[in-house]
Amino acid sequence: MLQVIDERSPAGEIRLRPLRRVVFERLCQCGGSDATALELVCGAVVDRRDDDPERAGVVAHVAARLRAQAGPAGRIAVRAAWPLDDYSMPRPDVRVAALGDHCELGLGTTPLVIEVARRHGGDTARHELFARAPLAEYWQVDLAAGVIDAWRGRDARFGGWATVTRYRRGDIAIHATRPALALTVDEVVSRVQGPRRLRSGPGSATPSP
Repeated sequence: MLQVIDERSPAGEIRLRPLRRVVFERLCQCGGSDATALELVCGAVVDRRDDDPERAGVVAHVAARLRAQAGPAGRIAVRAAWPLDDYSMPRPDVRVAALGDHCELGLGTTPLVIEVARRHGGDTARHELFARAPLAEYWQVDLAAGVIDAWRGRDARFGGWATVTRYRRGDIAIHATRPALALTVDEVVSRVQGPRRLRSGPGSATPSP
């Protein structure tokens, strides 16, 4: 958000205004290497610097797996800026921008975005933002719960998703319309060691209420 000080008021009232993407891009160009960790979400600047090597390792592994599945002409972007609208330019952990067969789901549609979270639960603002984006599916690797949640059937008008499927240990998360894109839960979650990982029993994918 852009902080505005109203000098006309006696107390110099501070107001917040959404930051436009064009201004954010100019600020990043002047900010040096640290700007590559910043993203813009609904007019607010978010610092996504990652100091968790295990989480970063999972992101790298997911990107490598999807790069192999997308084919030689596929495009996999890792923490790359994704211009969405006048007030948003997020940096998803992994974005499948195109597949090897050049077969798109629709004009300008991105097949898949995956983010890796250490803490349980999701970011409502990001869920709504991605639901309004030209995106087929949004997955979140939840390292705390040891699951992969897949959101499908976006509603761009209301910024929501029709369904969410939870894949647990023993399951394979598979893209609904691009089955070549798949992740084995055990393989991804097992890369995080230590007591911070919460094990969950095997089971089939079930939609949340």
